[in-house]
Amino acid sequence: MKLFIFLSCIIFCSFSTVAAPQYAGTVKGFYINNGKTVLVKLDMPTPACGDQTWPFQFSLSGEVAKGWMSMLLMARASEAQIGVGYAPNENGRCNVEYFYFYN
Repeated sequence: MKLFIFLSCIIFCSFSTVAAPQYAGTVKGFYINNGKTVLVKLDMPTPACGDQTWPFQFSLSGEVAKGWMSMLLMARASEAQIGVGYAPNENGRCNVEYFYFYN
């Protein structure tokens, strides 16, 4: 039983330390280049991202990225707020970890 509690605490602590910073806003624009990189800008300056022109990026490969594109299109069309979890990069663009609907 003590081993179970100890392992549970280890797992809980490891999840809480890997959480990505989050930011929410409305989609001001997104751009897809021929290298399948998607660039995203929300309506406010983004903390911890050095490139404020296109602060967020992700690769358009795989099913998850296609779902993210659907979310971005829907959020842009409806002007709904969308949240983004990202890896900070004060010298360039931040890599997207996840998107979620904020409201």
